[in-house]
Amino acid sequence: MIWPKKKSKIQKLEDALFDHKKVEVFMLRDDLLHPGISGNKWRKLKYNLLNLSKEGLNRVVTVGGPYSNHIAATAEAGKVFGFETIGLIRGYESYRSNPTLSRAEDLGMEIRFLSKKDYDKIDDDFLNRLKAEIGEFGFVPMGGGNQLGMKGCMEIVQEIPETTTHITVGCGTGSTMAGIVSGTKENQMVIGFPAMKGGDFMQRDIENYLAKSGMDKSNFKMNTRFHFGGFARINMELADFLKEFHLKQGFVLDGIYTGKMMFGLYEMITQDYFPKGSVITAIHTGGVQGNMGLNERYGYNIPTLSE
Repeated sequence: MIWPKKKSKIQKLEDALFDHKKVEVFMLRDDLLHPGISGNKWRKLKYNLLNLSKEGLNRVVTVGGPYSNHIAATAEAGKVFGFETIGLIRGYESYRSNPTLSRAEDLGMEIRFLSKKDYDKIDDDFLNRLKAEIGEFGFVPMGGGNQLGMKGCMEIVQEIPETTTHITVGCGTGSTMAGIVSGTKENQMVIGFPAMKGGDFMQRDIENYLAKSGMDKSNFKMNTRFHFGGFARINMELADFLKEFHLKQGFVLDGIYTGKMMFGLYEMITQDYFPKGSVITAIHTGGVQGNMGLNERYGYNIPTLSE
């Protein structure tokens, strides 16, 4: 198996606020890496799938919620690279027709629904019983959040301008941020924006990722204020921001990760968090497909992939 080499685009964001505060803001457009395996999913699936191919496995089992970017990307990767894919979904049969899961099934993914109770019990025993049922497979954890996922995300830093003083990224499992931190210089600060309530635990999780890779770095911090009610939740304020950003900058943010991160970044710049002369690179981790599900749930009509 050969994983194609791709390079992301760096785009400077223009805004009167940035000029007034004398900071520069760039966005690494990882959302453009692949139309269906976008952003950090392209990064995190890379070494997971290369490793499975090396082991001679052509079936992938993974897990996620009913609107999961990871589920969508894994289904797409299965189609592109010739893997059979099975998604264990936290939720109910009624979710099968939503935009994310219907697309995953169209791409060939087998969808199996689990109650929250059963989903929380996915462990080695569960996976061994599944192997006894369907045969051998490789398992990729939720969001691709493991050391192989982190390894792929280490490569993000290679595409960030060397003049960057601050890097910002939305967080789900912490593996993307851990990979970024591992590749930074000590004078570069990485700020993570957890997409869920109570995201302080990610500080510890990222430290654990780094420790397993033999690294001891402290140039990162979490801003846990911008979860907007919890994971995969948005409100009218965030929806309006996503619409305004699209009109001003000409491209779409997802409402689960990068949209929340950019909302928080704008507020931090407004409040003079960053010294004058700072060069900030924000990471667009893709996943804009999730906006269709958010519109289905909340009816805010935020921009989608088709716009």
